[in-house]
Amino acid sequence: PCNSVTDSKVITVDPAVVVNAGLDQQICLIPNATVSLTGTITGGANTGTWSSSGDGTFSNSGSLTTVYTPGSQDITNLSVTLTLTSIDPVGPCNAVNDALTVTFFVNPVVNAGNDTTICAGTTIPISGTISGGASTGTWTVSPSNGGTFGNANNLQTTFTPSIPSGSLWLYLTSID
Repeated sequence: PCNSVTDSKVITVDPAVVVNAGLDQQICLIPNATVSLTGTITGGANTGTWSSSGDGTFSNSGSLTTVYTPGSQDITNLSVTLTLTSIDPVGPCNAVNDALTVTFFVNPVVNAGNDTTICAGTTIPISGTISGGASTGTWTVSPSNGGTFGNANNLQTTFTPSIPSGSLWLYLTSID
């Protein structure tokens, strides 16, 4: 009768693509704020492209290391999602993506008020404003032994100098 016959089949396993867009970021919205991106793609691909859920622009969307400049929609929404997607995976492997979220914070605006001249020993009202990304603040004086505040944590308070003459600097610094 007949002899047994064997046939073989080769199965090639291509490496899976691994994409890492990086960690979520928090950026203060100062003029000309940008987001630095450094993504990685390993395994069965090594190139990729960046995309945005918003309306900003990339300095080079085809580079793993690039800079994103937020657009007006991103700033209005105070966040944007940036996605890195692999290109041309080997063999039957599919493209893979990973995303990060950038949260924008509004830069605080602080105003300690106008300069003034007073007589020694006089207690004066002082009033500062804080807007933008903060609403509270604290007062300090330089030199540090130059006087006392009614309440250094209140934007509207009083100040009494402790020097007989000279100049003092009152600083209002935003908190939160």
